[in-house]
Amino acid sequence: MTAEGMTIGLYVASIEMHAPQEEPRLPEPAFYKQLAETARRKKIDFYVFSPCEFNADNGQLQGYRFLHQRWEKDICKLPDIIYDRRFCKNTEEQLACRSALQAIAARKPHIILNGTLPSKWEVYEALASDERIQPLLPATQRYSHGAMLRSRLSAPGSGLFLKPASGMQGKGALLLRWHTAGYLTISGRSKGNLPFQRRLGSLEELEQWLARFIGNSSYIIQPYLQLQLKTGEPFDIRALVQKNTQGRWRVTGLAARCGQTGSITSNLHGGGGVRSAKELLIAEYSEAVNDRLLKQIHEISLYAAEQLEQRFGRLAELGLDFGIEQGRRLWLLEANSRPGRSAFRRLGFERCAARSLERPLGYAQMLARRLHTPLITPLPVLDRSRYDNVQEVLP
Repeated sequence: MTAEGMTIGLYVASIEMHAPQEEPRLPEPAFYKQLAETARRKKIDFYVFSPCEFNADNGQLQGYRFLHQRWEKDICKLPDIIYDRRFCKNTEEQLACRSALQAIAARKPHIILNGTLPSKWEVYEALASDERIQPLLPATQRYSHGAMLRSRLSAPGSGLFLKPASGMQGKGALLLRWHTAGYLTISGRSKGNLPFQRRLGSLEELEQWLARFIGNSSYIIQPYLQLQLKTGEPFDIRALVQKNTQGRWRVTGLAARCGQTGSITSNLHGGGGVRSAKELLIAEYSEAVNDRLLKQIHEISLYAAEQLEQRFGRLAELGLDFGIEQGRRLWLLEANSRPGRSAFRRLGFERCAARSLERPLGYAQMLARRLHTPLITPLPVLDRSRYDNVQEVLP
């Protein structure tokens, strides 16, 4: 098999079908369509599937290919490369996805293109152990009970940020603030990603409310950072870093994500918008500040990607979120192993948008070549010794 003739299965947690003749409702339809068209140009067999499309009893997989401008179900070869884009909603989906992967692997070896990062707390611990990255991280603790907030919210004007250790898209994030007038406010996004605000009269009320809202979920606590534009909107800078065809980390592009006034997040799924990072930073600060910050973001993005890969195994791409406090202080806020890339098309950055699709496919081709090309020359047939192909895990 050549790298061009390989099969890539994009793996999702679930695919909705409401009627037999309807197209499937895919989690990221625009992205998958663009990826399918890019794969076709590269002569890669590409399809989308979930655990429901694989029959563990007979080993048959029926994936969705993008044909004739629509997704059509078809019998597919088991994948050589699995591009993992799972966003599991619950434990049941996680178990189903894991079971299907194990059953596929038992029938045919494959490579997982991009690994998964663990919880935000574990990622924080890994990055905080690096002396170069640690100063850029907001002080973070695991949330265990409401009483631990008392010392951190003791002074009027103080604030704390709580977010799910395994959350995404800003869901469940909370901003707690103690106001000089003697009351507390909770601003945040529900677990359905809807904005809300509560006013409470005491820390006791806060502890009771948090116990109900958080339940058994795992949360982390960080200080409230002033990461707003002059006009008051929250913003951050998203850096998309990806492996190229040589397996080297490269910054594909940057975008500024701006939330709505009064929102505590700038996430696009929460109603935020996008702007050119360079144009925003020059407008907010100066060209000199822009040059310094973007250079630092590029350098830290590449370095952090290397450190996370060494700690957690192969990764193909990462979204790294940076906050900027008062135009001077840079913070590394979060790392995401399932990054989006719609911001580039929204901004008209067609070259970055195209590269964001080509790079994971090009890296997959490189892995396929290494998987199917012997790195040790076999001895003559006369000698019946046999050597397995060697796969380089972290090229």
